[in-house]
Amino acid sequence: LASNPKESEHPLIQTLKEFETTLATPIVSGELIEWSTNAAAVCGRLGKILRDDIPRQHGEVFARILQQDLTLASQIEKLKSSDTQLVDEQFDLVESSLQALTQSARSAKQDEAKLATASKEAVKLAMEFVVAVRAQETIIETWLIEAFSRDLGSGD
Repeated sequence: LASNPKESEHPLIQTLKEFETTLATPIVSGELIEWSTNAAAVCGRLGKILRDDIPRQHGEVFARILQQDLTLASQIEKLKSSDTQLVDEQFDLVESSLQALTQSARSAKQDEAKLATASKEAVKLAMEFVVAVRAQETIIETWLIEAFSRDLGSGD
């Protein structure tokens, strides 16, 4: 959550780190099924957080920003739109690509080499998603700080 002072303890950040570590772990020959199953499982946990916790938590932060500075309403709409796009479009693509890779790995069994390109593409897509989620959290934090530190010319 962007407004959590102990960001590293937040489940989103912890799960993003776990997902990133999983994605960065080299796929050892003969272990594609295990690797992709693990990546899909961590992805599933991340999806649960994104769908169940983040809308409420970001909603609270957005409300605090607007309570402090109504002139940021258009920015909040952009942030809401980005949240929706991240979860409803980008995450679904990442989750689907990892599930498809797991299915393909089970079918290919010993011939994992033919899935090298597919696994690299799935990792690339997922890593781009991790970066996008981290960026969204940073942007939300920035606007929260901005809302409380803006000089609105009140003359005080």
